[in-house]
Amino acid sequence: MKFAVELRYADTDQMGLIYFARHLVYVDEAVGKFLKACGVDVLALEKQGVFIAVVHSEIDFKKPLKYGEVCEVDINLDKIGNTSMSFNFSVYGNGELKSQGKIVYVFIDKLGNKLKVPDDVRTRLEKNLTVVNP
Repeated sequence: MKFAVELRYADTDQMGLIYFARHLVYVDEAVGKFLKACGVDVLALEKQGVFIAVVHSEIDFKKPLKYGEVCEVDINLDKIGNTSMSFNFSVYGNGELKSQGKIVYVFIDKLGNKLKVPDDVRTRLEKNLTVVNP
């Protein structure tokens, strides 16, 4: 699923380029939109004591992302584990690939202990799992 992300002037460096670390912020924003589109209510989970945290990310930069470009983040759910979910992503500026990578989230309680992916969340996510080489 592709999601639009607004590039902010505050995210730029002196040359008008988006600071490299912001790519992951945009990815995280798109993952939030993905979860919402799947019917996963993150705030309701938090009220139940279930939180979602990033535990791993990797990114390859292809070209600079520039302020003023139309930014889209393509999110593909790659895997749902016992306690985690992983996504592949691509960040585009004006339709051109700017970066791509992988990000992994784990379900935890307030103390940081891993929790199983809630059954209702798993059911909703499985409908959007990307199948590669079936």
